[in-house]
Amino acid sequence: MSSDLYLVSGIVLSTLSISSFFRVLDIGQKPRMSIIFMLTAVALIALGWVTKPGGYGLWDIPNAFYRLVGEIIHLR
Repeated sequence: MSSDLYLVSGIVLSTLSISSFFRVLDIGQKPRMSIIFMLTAVALIALGWVTKPGGYGLWDIPNAFYRLVGEIIHLR
C-alpha cells in the first residue's frame, strides 16, 4: 500500500471520528469508539508519514489526495 493511502485514510478517519466524538459528548455518553477511531487515525497518519521518504510537508497533503484519486481512477 502506498504512503498516500495511509495518510489520506487517516485524515478522513480522523475527520469522521472527531465529529462522532463531539456528537457522543453532546448526547452524554462515553466516547469509547470515537477515541479508538482517533487513535487508529493517528496511527495511519504516522504510518503514512514514516513510510514516505522525506515525509510530508504541509503543501504535500493536498497532492497526496490528488495522487490517490488519480491512482483509483487509473485502475478502472
